[in-house]
Amino acid sequence: MEDCRVEIAVRDGKVDMRAEHVSLEDMTAICGVLQVMVGRNAMMRGADLEMVKDKLLDVYLAAMNDLERQEGENE
Repeated sequence: MEDCRVEIAVRDGKVDMRAEHVSLEDMTAICGVLQVMVGRNAMMRGADLEMVKDKLLDVYLAAMNDLERQEGENE
C-alpha cells in the first residue's frame, strides 16, 4: 500500500470524506479495518456477532444500491 490519506468528519449530521492518493485496493483495505473497529466496538457494547454482521451487510448493500442508482443517472 502506498502512502495515502483519508479524512472522515461529520458536520451538521452529514458524513464528509476527503481522500488523497487512494486506490480502490487501498480504500478496500481501509474499509476492512474500519469494519473490524465498528464490529469490535459494537460487541464491547453488547451486540452479538450476528447483529454486527447483519448491520455491516445492510451498509454494504445500501452502498451498492446507491452506486447502481448513480450509474443509472449518469447513462
